[in-house]
Amino acid sequence: MASVMPLSEKDLHCPVCCEVFVFPVTLECRHTICKICVQKHWEWKGSRECPVCQRRSSTDRPPINLALKIASDSLMGLKLQNAKMDSEAWCNLHNEQLKVFCLFEEKPICTVCQVSKEHRLHLCCPVEEAALDRKREISTQLNSFQKQLKAFNAIKGDWTETENYIKVQADKTDRQIRTEFEKLHKFLWEEETARLAALREEEKKKTQTVKEKLEGITNTIAVLSDTISNLQKAIEADDVSFLQDFKQTKSRAISRTPEVERISGALIDVSKHLGSLKFHVWKKMLEIINYTHITMDPNTAHPNLSFTLELSSVRYSSKHEVPDNPERCTSRMAVMGAEGFTSGRYTWDVEVGDNRDWCIGVAQESILRKKTIFLKPGEGFWTISLCNGDTYWAQTSPRTRLSLKTKPQRITVDLDYDKGKVAFIDSISTMPIYTFKHKFNEKLFPYFSPGINVEGKNQSPIKVCPLTVSVMTK
Repeated sequence: MASVMPLSEKDLHCPVCCEVFVFPVTLECRHTICKICVQKHWEWKGSRECPVCQRRSSTDRPPINLALKIASDSLMGLKLQNAKMDSEAWCNLHNEQLKVFCLFEEKPICTVCQVSKEHRLHLCCPVEEAALDRKREISTQLNSFQKQLKAFNAIKGDWTETENYIKVQADKTDRQIRTEFEKLHKFLWEEETARLAALREEEKKKTQTVKEKLEGITNTIAVLSDTISNLQKAIEADDVSFLQDFKQTKSRAISRTPEVERISGALIDVSKHLGSLKFHVWKKMLEIINYTHITMDPNTAHPNLSFTLELSSVRYSSKHEVPDNPERCTSRMAVMGAEGFTSGRYTWDVEVGDNRDWCIGVAQESILRKKTIFLKPGEGFWTISLCNGDTYWAQTSPRTRLSLKTKPQRITVDLDYDKGKVAFIDSISTMPIYTFKHKFNEKLFPYFSPGINVEGKNQSPIKVCPLTVSVMTK
């Protein structure tokens, strides 16, 4: 195979304009010329002749010589780069190399510029030294930008994860809402069915009663009509016949006709079925509805916690894929309440059951949620806890061991924000457990930690006990 001869710079010049090719096209005669040069020549001649050999071309769109175009473009790029380097490396005023850097104007100059009136009072240094110092300066800033870029990419990843989780969270919440409304719809449908059945049953009974009365009065009417007919016939008969049958006629005339009975309470008791219908249905709904005024916020929960549908109960579980949003508690197995308090008094009961480990109380909004810290008032916590199933602590600093006669199953948390008190009481025996005193100056949230379930020793959830709901009318 014959080797391809390398192209020289001379081979890359157009024979017409003598410049480096711009869009070189090859004519049928094998001469290569700039496309613009060919078009101008053809316009001038009025025919498609080669500017070199005058041979006619049969096509007005000669093909581009791709190899020459690539080589020509590379040569032009190299020339532009060399021209730029030459222009940057030499002084335009004195045609001297730029070897000195003016620190005042921050630009390279030549040695003649350095002693000129414009620069002789300025501090200068060699270009190499100035470049080294300034490259170090830019490198420092570059490192800072690279760190920022890395941080932004990490944040972008978090936001992408959050965006995806929002869809998952919305779909799950959608299903849960539908489930709850299905229960309500089922209740209402069953209640509607029962009430309609009661209406139809009353309709059936009262219709039967009316039918019986109608049958009785129909028979009476028939008997009375027959008597009237017989008496009329007797009266119309001749005197002898009338008198002969008088005893029988008189007997018919003096027979008693039963009195017409009016039916009382025969109509449908509409008021019973429609009177305050929605109120009575709503009142009955209370039997299937639980209300807890303290709701847990799953957006603050450790990834290993799971909740009941109405967010009133929490337990340890396998890890969930959730975003590490700023509100989430990742340093401790905990979750916070959805609503915070800045004034007033609030109480709620927490069922801790037979769990061996738990911690309940209140925490302020600014607690460190990603870093392990002590649960003490100085860090924004007012809590009590149970450890290993037998040791109760008030999380003071240092913590205080509590001596309890009985193991509480349900504990009342009594927060009086204005008086600066958090009291814990055994809900069943009403015996006080511990009271914190502190001047609060930040929003407080209920705090729940069910502990870790190791070998099935912490299976029971921590529950916020529902309130008893009653209906009062005025």
